[in-house]
Amino acid sequence: MRPRRRFRSRLAKVMASYLTVKRALGYKLVTDEKALRYLDSFLSSRFPKATDLSVPILQAWMTGLAPLTRLTRLGMVRQVCLFRRRTAPSAFVPDRMRHPCLWPTRAPRHVPFIFTKEQLRRLLEAALTPSDARGARERSNALFMTLLLAYAAGLRLAEVSRLTVGDIDLDQATLLIRDTKFFKSRVVPVAPEVLQRIRGHIAERFGTASPAPEQRLFQHGGRPYSSHTLGILGSQLMRECGFKPVQGRGGARVHDLRHTFAVHRICQWYEQGEDVQSRLPLLATYMGHKDIVSTQRYMTVTAEILGHAGRRFEQACAPTEGR
Repeated sequence: MRPRRRFRSRLAKVMASYLTVKRALGYKLVTDEKALRYLDSFLSSRFPKATDLSVPILQAWMTGLAPLTRLTRLGMVRQVCLFRRRTAPSAFVPDRMRHPCLWPTRAPRHVPFIFTKEQLRRLLEAALTPSDARGARERSNALFMTLLLAYAAGLRLAEVSRLTVGDIDLDQATLLIRDTKFFKSRVVPVAPEVLQRIRGHIAERFGTASPAPEQRLFQHGGRPYSSHTLGILGSQLMRECGFKPVQGRGGARVHDLRHTFAVHRICQWYEQGEDVQSRLPLLATYMGHKDIVSTQRYMTVTAEILGHAGRRFEQACAPTEGR
């Protein structure tokens, strides 16, 4: 692994200190660090003498960015500036009210694509249909397992890409998910059908050899797949299946399979007559969330959930003689 390049701008010390403190509190900040390095390179090349940020600097840095990306980066920069203001009270802090020109007029939030079971079946079947290209079968198997685990176990792409042989317990039918958000690890039980697929993938990937426990489960040409690469492969497949437009960032994402997992689980609890509210802590634990608030972001209201909730309300509130 290549050593991380040091920050070079005049705000280098602030950026490095911010990342160090936040990570000590349990945040990984992978995306934030990438954005800060972009900003650091931009400052070094365009504003090498700047000792603080300003409206013109941020406007120049965010030129051409999509509204949602602009909003995300502004939120990150604002946190860094607030961190700096603790020791430098006069430091610049971007503010929506004082600097409205920085904020996009409209940044729509992505609405998760909730797959139906038929759509999931079609997507997984397409993943198992490799092309004639060299190495296509290995890539097809890795993509199929990625989509399967994202839905059936509710895993994040990064969690799937980091799975090793030693993380799979075939006897206990569990996956060990290491060092996820907030540096937490968790053990995730999987269904027998999913375990059978994992067992088959290991047998095909390694044959009769005994792989080392630290060997990555998903590789191509001897190199582990990154979450970024798996995301690109998944997006390409979704375009081919018609779940994404031919161009642009709209439509379904691989991460939407995790949203689908949560929605389908809630629907299943409704169908089983369970108290859904009391079950939410279990769902939060399984998905690796620190609290129910994080899990609620995955509770996309679908027509099926509304139907279940409506029937529950009717049973609870309808007059006795009308029941």
